Order: sequence, then C-alpha cells, then structure tokens
Amino acid sequence: MIEQLVYPVKPPVIITQPFGARPEYYRKFSVGGVPLPGHEGMDFRAYIGDQILAVAGGIVSTVAEFGNYGYQVRIKHHRGETVYESIYAHGERNSALVSVGDPVNAGQVIMRADSTGNVQGAHLHFTLKCSGATQRGDTPYPGDIIDPTGLFLQAGDGANSEALPRRMVIADPRLRVRKEPRAEAAIVGYLMRGAIVITLSERDGWALIADPVPGWIQIKWTRGA
Repeated sequence: MIEQLVYPVKPPVIITQPFGARPEYYRKFSVGGVPLPGHEGMDFRAYIGDQILAVAGGIVSTVAEFGNYGYQVRIKHHRGETVYESIYAHGERNSALVSVGDPVNAGQVIMRADSTGNVQGAHLHFTLKCSGATQRGDTPYPGDIIDPTGLFLQAGDGANSEALPRRMVIADPRLRVRKEPRAEAAIVGYLMRGAIVITLSERDGWALIADPVPGWIQIKWTRGA
C-alpha cells in the first residue's frame, strides 16, 4: 500500500472536480477500449504558473506532451511488488523541473500548471494508477486507475483542519450551502440533518463540498467524549 499522499498543489487546496464525477460525460472516453465509469482523476484548482508538487517519493517515468493530458509528468512509486504511477496533467509546456529517471521526494516541485491538452481552462488533473488493480477487481476503472481521494490525509489549510478530504455528517436541521465562504454570499442550496458530505477544503470555519450541492458550508465540529 502506498503511504499517505501530500496534495499536488499548495494551500488553499480546492478540488474542482472529484474522482468519479459526471459518468454520463466520461463514458464517451475509454482506456484500452473500455469506457470510463466516471472522471478518472481529481481536478485541483491551479492557475497558470502555479507550482505542481509530487504526491509521494518515486522515480520520474515520463516528461512529455501528448493526448488529452497535454504536457504531463508521470512518477513511478515502487512499494514492494506493487508499482503505483501518479500522473500530473495539463502543465505548462516545457516547465518540468525534473527529467526521466530523476528521483523525487514528496512535496517536491515538478512543474507548473497551465491548460495544455483537452481542457477548458488552467487546472491540475491528477490520476493515480496501481499495477494490476483492474485485473484483480480492486477498481471498476480500466487501465489500473484507482480512486486516490482517501489517500490524501495531509493537514488542511483551516485552523481546525486535521485531515482532508474528510467525511462529515450534518447535525443541523437545515444547513445553508453558499456560493462563497462568507455569511453574506448567495445561498445555492441546503443540506438536511443526517446528510453525509466530504469536505474538500477548509478555511476560517468554512468547508468546501462538491456533493450533493457544490458550495461552501459553515462548520462547527462536535466531538465525542
């Protein structure tokens, strides 16, 4: 098993499209002739020129521009007999600070963000693969693509953050979801008591969620005895 991963972008960490999102759209894309059941990675907010970081230690296996991912860096992570591969896509052309064969450490800057490849705007697309995962039935995705969401346990940027993403159960009878992390921002929806959400980023008492209503919620943690 690969160790806990550091985020591939610097705080504040904003996930603009989670793993598995929009299956109706991604079904038209395939790997090895097998349609994707959903978004095959995680999209992180990253502006043109922002630093992109390695999520774990490994050896650089690819620095090139091709396909839908555009300019990309790939890193192999050997963990015993299992080999993971992290992919960082849509980077700034020729911005890589590493070369094929270079060893890298977790958190090391490897390139800069941009909007190369099949993309509508600058961001980082991150994909994680695990050798043999598809054949073993460990993932419904082709090409050994796995869901990396739960592996990101780096401390967040909020004062009360411990590990993100984080699962949270709503205790309020009805909680407002706002467009921005401020009390006067427009309300875009509501969460009812008992709803389960994943907080993608936290700051100053607010948490960003992507589902069931994308937006920001005001949080106050209730801890058990």
